[in-house]
Amino acid sequence: SDVCSSDLPEIGFGRYTLDAEAAKHAAGDAPMILAWAAATARKLRCHVCVGHVRLDPDTGEMFNSQTTVDGSGAVVARYDKTHLYFMDEKWAVESNTGFKQTQLALKVLKPGGETPRAITRRHVTVTNAICMDINPYRFEAPWEAHELATASVGSDLILFSSAWTSAHPDDTTEAKTAPIDVNQTLSYWVARLAPLIGKNESPVFVCANRVGVENDIKFTGCSCVIDLRGKSPRVLTVAREWAESIRTCLIPLGALEDDDGTSSDDDDEEEDDEEGVSEES
Repeated sequence: SDVCSSDLPEIGFGRYTLDAEAAKHAAGDAPMILAWAAATARKLRCHVCVGHVRLDPDTGEMFNSQTTVDGSGAVVARYDKTHLYFMDEKWAVESNTGFKQTQLALKVLKPGGETPRAITRRHVTVTNAICMDINPYRFEAPWEAHELATASVGSDLILFSSAWTSAHPDDTTEAKTAPIDVNQTLSYWVARLAPLIGKNESPVFVCANRVGVENDIKFTGCSCVIDLRGKSPRVLTVAREWAESIRTCLIPLGALEDDDGTSSDDDDEEEDDEEGVSEES
């Protein structure tokens, strides 16, 4: 069966913790990473969104980037991280464009009653984001500025590649070794997207996050898909196990007409009158 879109973590093919020299080496791997993404997109007949280090050959600047390729393997979107984490500032520069929305021609499933759903294609509006982008700028901007949420108004999807951790390098050993709290991580992401919640044309949040440990700090995992349109956010799928995995679900698109305010986990069914897009994270 066809997959319409696949989202991968921030700098998902190598270490996240880089200095300038290591980042230059990682940037050299970008052609191989993008070739893999293109081959995977052609094989699965889908869009693939992958995180990597990007070197601008004209300026020599390096970016923490997210590139999307379509089912033919062609690059159709490129986004550079806008809010840099302090670890990024050792080697990367901020996006020259800031947050932006792109149009992707995704395959969608239309409801067909008792018959199989017909696959068609439509333009889906996407806001791309990377990890720290969901936080206040440098943790200095007002919480209520909600920069990413504001930039995502009018989108169908937020494609979020992340290397989210459970602790800061300066935290205690106890904090670094504490168990991952999935609900706490999801609750924080949802809180940062609060202005979008309850609006029936809000986007669906699609997150691919890293797992594992670097420098004694855990990446939280918790890759998920969260529908923000209802009165209460609806978790369509979430990786609760702390291990590499693939999560798939059918994402509803369009305005939400009926909302009972309930929330569910791994709920892959969309409303009968909505289109849906299949997603891997």
